Amino acid sequence: MIELNNVVCKLRDRELFKIEKFTFEDGSSYLFKGRNGSGKSTLLTAILGYGNLVQGKISSDQKITYQPQQIYLYKKTGLDNFKLVQGHEKVWQKLAQDLGVSSLVNRSVDVLSGGERQKFAFIRSLLSAKETLILDEPFSQMDVKSRDLALAIALDWQKEADKRLLIIVSHDSLDEGLFDHVITIENQKLLKLS
Repeated sequence: MIELNNVVCKLRDRELFKIEKFTFEDGSSYLFKGRNGSGKSTLLTAILGYGNLVQGKISSDQKITYQPQQIYLYKKTGLDNFKLVQGHEKVWQKLAQDLGVSSLVNRSVDVLSGGERQKFAFIRSLLSAKETLILDEPFSQMDVKSRDLALAIALDWQKEADKRLLIIVSHDSLDEGLFDHVITIENQKLLKLS
């Protein structure tokens, strides 16, 4: 569970958002939508305890795995990135096969396309995640088929254990009905749309 109480973000003279009280419930999936510059990524980094733009109380009772918009892959191979998370060889092999990158695991990440790089980062995030997984624009460079498959994999991960929490920030046309909740920042407020 992640709780936000009296959370305010000001950027220069502009208030990005003010959240009196909001709880991301364990055992739920959230699609986080909103226009560019509304503060979605800023709020996520504040949840992680980074940055100094946000004031207020943010608490979490779980370990959070975060995949930022600007992904980082270690400058070796996809396989080297998976080895960072020990003991998951069969899992990453299946995920790489499902997402169509199993033949690329020994290639340098420098020669991969943007969509391929996102797939490797996504797989590494899934391997790392235990309780809470936050994905910021994780599918933006993937083709539609890969995006839909990766979304299904993420939602399956969330449902595998009762207390898992999944938050996906996206501007893509994701099926809102697949999520337990859809939220947005609008008029400087965090709103639950469903």
